[in-house]
Amino acid sequence: MASWRRRLLYGIRAISYLVDLVRFRFSATLGLGPHTPLVIADYKGFGNHEYVSITGRVLQNKFIRKAEEDSTWQNFINTAKRFNSNEITDAQLVIHVGDNAFELTTDDEGYYHLESRLPLPLPTDSTGWYNYEVQLTHTPWQEVDVRVSSELLIPSQASFGVISDLDDTVIQTGVTSLLKLQMLYLTILKNARKRRAFRDVDLFFKALRYGPSKNDDNPFFYVSNSPWNIYDLLEEFLHLNQLPKGPVLLRDFGIIDRKGKPGHKYRQITHILETYPTLPFLLVGDSGEKDAEIYLAIARAYPKRIIAIFIHDVQNRRKALRISRLIKRKQHIPVFLFQRYSEALHLAEMMGVVAGI
Repeated sequence: MASWRRRLLYGIRAISYLVDLVRFRFSATLGLGPHTPLVIADYKGFGNHEYVSITGRVLQNKFIRKAEEDSTWQNFINTAKRFNSNEITDAQLVIHVGDNAFELTTDDEGYYHLESRLPLPLPTDSTGWYNYEVQLTHTPWQEVDVRVSSELLIPSQASFGVISDLDDTVIQTGVTSLLKLQMLYLTILKNARKRRAFRDVDLFFKALRYGPSKNDDNPFFYVSNSPWNIYDLLEEFLHLNQLPKGPVLLRDFGIIDRKGKPGHKYRQITHILETYPTLPFLLVGDSGEKDAEIYLAIARAYPKRIIAIFIHDVQNRRKALRISRLIKRKQHIPVFLFQRYSEALHLAEMMGVVAGI
């Protein structure tokens, strides 16, 4: 990314932080805080019987309205509400996971993060989706009692896991469009019901979930560079399109990867791999961004952990040629470039990772 764009983003974030700081201090001074309706934006977590990774956010409730027939204007209003989030900094929470309780404080953007071993491990029969509770107890101006029940994934009966991108891998987004105008149009003016999944992606993912025996329950993780602001929209999209349920791992709006350092996707995927050290994974991405390069770097860093890499061709000639050159190099794992998910399904069947159709 050009240096001027990087500086602009950092400048915007700095100004946003100062505005939020003044706003909350002003609210606390005038006693306006108690009248602010609050919401805990809980994001599905993951872990095992001895470790959990949980993220969420405390925000002013913007009362985003969702309906099947939302107008373009209503979708625009909802998007504006999502990105004009009023986060609650220095809020105190307690997260209850099994018999464990963790006290946390939200950061400058209203996020809370829990990555911790469990002093009291979960029962060994606690597999699949496990419920935990988040309780908001204090804000900078008052005591409160806001609670939400959420879920974290503890895989069971798994032969392998699947880590997938979302934009232009699952959802028709237009990341490669001129100046990303199509992506902006779809993100701002379309709701989850109006967004489109690629044909047969649901069949491919369901086949991977159940594996070659059709009796597996292979876990899915969705890792995207999209911002947390649209988490609810992506969750609804996955549900509406009957795609496998799984943690959706996004990033803070405006944060950009520093050149020469591991980016968001690399960090999140390695975090998943290290949480499940005995589980191999299959990676699914697209040719629009740098998924192939990131996935291959991960495969090199974690030998024998990656079964295969599937890259969806977004039908950009230059990008497809770049991926093809990568594939032609001597790779130590299978790397597939495909245009249709029916092709990907056939390739997975030939590999023996899904049942025959």
